[in-house]
Amino acid sequence: MKRGIKFLIILLLILPPILLFLSHKIIADGDILSYFYPNAYFLQSHVGSLWNSNILAGFPTSASFQFGFFNPVYRFFYGAFGYINGYHFLNFFYIYLAGFLTYLFARSINLSKNASLLVAASYALSLHWLGNLPILSSFSLLPAMMLVPKKVFSGKIWYGLILSFLLGILLLGAHLEFIIISLLVGGVYSIYLAWEAYSLDKNIVTPLKYLSILLGFVLGGALIGLPQLLNTIYFTPLSVRSGGLSYANASLDSASVFDLIKYILPNFSLRHGTTAEFFPYIGVLASIFAIFAIIKSFKLRGQSLFFTVLFSFCLLMSITYSPLFWIISKLPILGYFRGPARWMFAGNFALAVLAGYGLDYALGNISKWQELTLKIIKIVLIVLGSLGMALSACYWLLGNKINIFSERLFDLYLYKRTTGGLGLNYYHTVLENIIRNTFYNFSLINPQFVIAVLFILIAYVVLKYLPHKKEFALIILLLSVSNLFLVRISEFTFTDPSLITKPPVLAEYIKNKEGENTQYREFSFLIGMASSQKISAIYNNTYMDETEFVLDGLAVNSNVLWGIPSIGGYEPMSFRQNDLIFSAIGDERAYFSDQLATAKITADEKIKIFLSRLPLLSMLNVKYVVSAYAFPANPSFPLVDTVYSTRFKIPIYLYENTKVLPRVYLANTPVFIGSDELKNFDVIIDPKNDFSKNTFIECQTCGNFQNVPSPKDTVTVSDYEDGLLDLKVSTQSGRWLVFSESNLPGWKATIDGQPTTIYTSNYIFQTIYVPKGAHVVKWEYVGITPPFLNGI
Repeated sequence: MKRGIKFLIILLLILPPILLFLSHKIIADGDILSYFYPNAYFLQSHVGSLWNSNILAGFPTSASFQFGFFNPVYRFFYGAFGYINGYHFLNFFYIYLAGFLTYLFARSINLSKNASLLVAASYALSLHWLGNLPILSSFSLLPAMMLVPKKVFSGKIWYGLILSFLLGILLLGAHLEFIIISLLVGGVYSIYLAWEAYSLDKNIVTPLKYLSILLGFVLGGALIGLPQLLNTIYFTPLSVRSGGLSYANASLDSASVFDLIKYILPNFSLRHGTTAEFFPYIGVLASIFAIFAIIKSFKLRGQSLFFTVLFSFCLLMSITYSPLFWIISKLPILGYFRGPARWMFAGNFALAVLAGYGLDYALGNISKWQELTLKIIKIVLIVLGSLGMALSACYWLLGNKINIFSERLFDLYLYKRTTGGLGLNYYHTVLENIIRNTFYNFSLINPQFVIAVLFILIAYVVLKYLPHKKEFALIILLLSVSNLFLVRISEFTFTDPSLITKPPVLAEYIKNKEGENTQYREFSFLIGMASSQKISAIYNNTYMDETEFVLDGLAVNSNVLWGIPSIGGYEPMSFRQNDLIFSAIGDERAYFSDQLATAKITADEKIKIFLSRLPLLSMLNVKYVVSAYAFPANPSFPLVDTVYSTRFKIPIYLYENTKVLPRVYLANTPVFIGSDELKNFDVIIDPKNDFSKNTFIECQTCGNFQNVPSPKDTVTVSDYEDGLLDLKVSTQSGRWLVFSESNLPGWKATIDGQPTTIYTSNYIFQTIYVPKGAHVVKWEYVGITPPFLNGI
């Protein structure tokens, strides 16, 4: 029987990657499809390219801490298996690595083999970020940060090499926020071990020696990750993450009290009541044993008390209205982080370890915990069963009356607070969906609710009738893995790869029209808002429709898959000045709160503001605008194509800007301004600007440079690709030459092989002065050299 149980456990653990590979499917998650797959594609297809011209007016790939430009593991998997299968294998590789390191740590703190396996499975399979590779990969660091100090303090110093290597690799391509959390938690645990060692013999020298050794290994890992660290350190102050957090911003994506329900019902969702951010689930049985360990930890103390305190701290960091995250964000480095609920990944690790302690204690003290535990489970079952039946019956019998009552309340008290542009019928439909989805959380026809209740029932039966069986611990492990397997599978949708390998109709239209030309940009206007208003708010079970709509609208970074340059895109390290401009034209992924996309005005008013900023779009080299909303007829901005997306046939319109400025051009009239960021922003978004005539250059000492336009002046592009522009320029009297790519550190420009100064033009772009005559001009992105390394 033991062999059969072990076989089933192994089968459940290895089945997901095998099924995903054999089925030739992809993960149908919005962010994965429109951000992570495109990133993987770019890394595979643009080997060695430090610059991506297709997003955010040009972006340095090395600046992103989660892109993985320097990561050899990413490159190996993409090279060996292609960007889709390679991406999938990487996800599972890091899941298994996190589980293996967690198991080793659990064994190092003297948990039994079965308890250690429960800890490993509960932590590794609780990670519901499947597909978010930068976050998922960083999860393997936390168990390493616990394992290595434990081994080092027991004299096995060579374990530190594991930490150095893993930390170094992860610094080259994992989510920095989770890495820092792991380092902080591991550092506190190391200090705890040092205090524990000092308490035994009152000798301070040995603990300090081991702490110094651990610090050395961490620094060794930092040395391996130095290429990415230097780029991140250098670019972060220029990004939207600079400037710290207000208390309001620090509360965004924090966990609410309702999120605690997810420890019982992992897929529980309440509109504006639960967070979409990280809040994990370790399974019914593991949670039961963890709660038991927490209760006993205050009596037993030691390691179990440490993990109880760690879990409590992470919960306080994550919860809404707790000021702890905001206070902590005032410390160096931590002010760049977002999403308080993300701390629960460390809290969940602590809970998984406590589950192991709880299982071992229960195995040795069955009579002491069985009766109380069964009573608690029985109460939970009765409550959930009663809620399920009562709410299902209530919605079935009274659903229409509840909807009518809610609509009347909305009409009387809330409608006047809206913009009024969508009409009452729209809001009534939204209300109906909110009510339906809220009741659905406890519905007897909701498979996720049924699975959760079923496993609680199974837990009751197992804990009542099987605790004296020899295979009890293995049965607990099998049920826990099965529980997590079913929950995780139910969270994801898988679809055909053609969704990201076959270009959407509008992408094909643009590519056919432009041919080999890549010196233009596209912009997707309010695609996300339309997805919400026209699909998810009106219909049910529309996740795939929303995803398809976003891809058909070339939104986020999906344009990278088709080789279509876009002014928009998404990147956590996007740059502040670029972001301000993108906010002004309605970019939905822009960070700044004062943006057109989220303004509390009607869609028609947003369109009016957007169209008033067409000169800004022309300056940004935006030739095509993809919109889910129809624009008024305009001869200089004609409609050139319309497609109908999803099964609901929602129209998406393609407009062409006939007044677009080239990617590279000679300025007609330079207007010299200072370097005040906010003042220049106000200047640049003035709708009266005509950028075909005036170019705003940030240089108040450049007035002596002659700029006399002549019809004989020419610009001929010899070579243009990511991070490289070669051209020939001939002028009669000298001209300012504008290159419409982001002016960020790392660009070098030469004229006839001699370096020349790059100035900022039109707030975010580059310009140089080309003297009269015929010249060979070259722009090249070579990456950054931090000031302290100059001359080395």
